[in-house]
Amino acid sequence: MKLFTFSGISSTLININYGGELKQFASDVIENWNANIPPPDYLGQDGVDHFRSDINLMSLLSHLESAVRFDGSPTLNAEAESLALDIAESIVTRTGPDPTEDVVILAHSQGTNNLTFALRYLLDRNPSFFEKRSVRCALFDPKVGANRVQEIVVLDPDEKIQFVFFQSQNDLLGDQALFVSKFIDQFPHGNHIWVRGTDHSSIRDWKTFSTRQSWLALDGYAEFLRDCRKKFISLQHEFGKPGLNTVYLGKYDTYKNQYPMKQAVLSTALLPFLQKGLPKVFQS
Repeated sequence: MKLFTFSGISSTLININYGGELKQFASDVIENWNANIPPPDYLGQDGVDHFRSDINLMSLLSHLESAVRFDGSPTLNAEAESLALDIAESIVTRTGPDPTEDVVILAHSQGTNNLTFALRYLLDRNPSFFEKRSVRCALFDPKVGANRVQEIVVLDPDEKIQFVFFQSQNDLLGDQALFVSKFIDQFPHGNHIWVRGTDHSSIRDWKTFSTRQSWLALDGYAEFLRDCRKKFISLQHEFGKPGLNTVYLGKYDTYKNQYPMKQAVLSTALLPFLQKGLPKVFQS
């Protein structure tokens, strides 16, 4: 089994994210691997089994208005398209001659977009790569057009490629629990795990996965979103004005923070998924 990582954009205006945090997360995953299953082989070498994004906030904000649309951001897509061939070839080279060796992938932020374009390239140009192997992809705060993932699902009827989407409440571009369109809102399909109180960095931090978290699957998230909107309108009615003052915003925050959710140590979702498949309790 081979492990690959795809890091995301830099949270700074001009620097590049070289993926150190995601590489550490991959090391933590391997360290906590099921002792009865051989751990995946991972070097953490750029261009070999780790692939970075060169995008930072400056380049992203130049197209902020389209950063989360159905097709994805032009800036993010341009990078993903330019890297697809090299990434696909690196994955094939790294897996070697065994056509049955499974592949597991950890991808964060823009890394999910770069991964998706590479998978599409392999499906188009080298479909035999998927004939006898499973490719299991854990995506963290996806920054990828929903239709791009849908294309992968449609072109893979045998489900050789499996996804689980981990979504933070407070990611880089806003609060998923309110009115900003996110991947989980645009792609109501597959297995989503929405985690309360996390942000764009902590969603791929081992501490998040080794401690108990409040979380929702896709249907529960949709119900939560609906209930939050109902509560917001109810508070506006109580306040007597279209907006809310700080007191009522505090009431709204309390409602969200105390909303009943499932509880779990999320490593019990991530590790079994990477090793074999997502446990039923976490499936949407």
